[in-house]
Amino acid sequence: MKRDVLLVAVMLGCQPILTTCASSVPDNWSTLTLPDKSAQVTFPDSLGTPGTDHIIAGWLIVFPRGGANGRSIHISVSTGPVLILEGAAGGLYDPGYAPPLLEEDELARLRKALPPLTAANLCRAIASNSSLSGLDPYLKRESSATQEQLRFLDSFGHWQPEVLECHGDGNVVSFVEHVGLSPESPGSKRTYVFGTVVFLKGRYSCAQAVQRSLLPPTAEERELMRRIVLTVRASNPFQVTAPGK
Repeated sequence: MKRDVLLVAVMLGCQPILTTCASSVPDNWSTLTLPDKSAQVTFPDSLGTPGTDHIIAGWLIVFPRGGANGRSIHISVSTGPVLILEGAAGGLYDPGYAPPLLEEDELARLRKALPPLTAANLCRAIASNSSLSGLDPYLKRESSATQEQLRFLDSFGHWQPEVLECHGDGNVVSFVEHVGLSPESPGSKRTYVFGTVVFLKGRYSCAQAVQRSLLPPTAEERELMRRIVLTVRASNPFQVTAPGK
């Protein structure tokens, strides 16, 4: 079946109304498109029905049970500073971890203080056990309570990371890492975080597909994440500069 899923600009809470219409996408694949047609992503129907939501300066798509071991696959197209889903580059660089714990002004100062993520430094950021290194002047200006929250967020979901694979081709970076939950939970099971990030220029700063799993991802699962994120088309314009793409 060929179909296109259009995000209609009517919102009920955080869930957009979805409609379908004919399209030229391949059999057994579907496309999600923003109402202003500024971005779209194509995915295999085998992943199931996606949920969609707004995140900080971006558009988030979640396949609740579409990934390895029945875990969620997260896909996003975002504006502003590049932030990586599932805490893959540490909790301070995750778009969803900090907002519930920090006030808006605190969050703005954090985003300004953090070194920007790029295709050139993402692998180093993923391998780092802390994003707060070298940020002492910024930390000293924050209250003791905020510093405590920042240190908690810094390691949450990204404790003692072991990078198993990380390579970049132009503006496309794919990675696999094995991480602990936090120093407060030393006995918890370590998980695998893997995916692909495409760094963009223009209105949108990046597109990404990231997943967290208890079992190591297979080569097929890693390739699927890469294939999905490379279908993203975003305005101003979407460009992949990886050799051969």
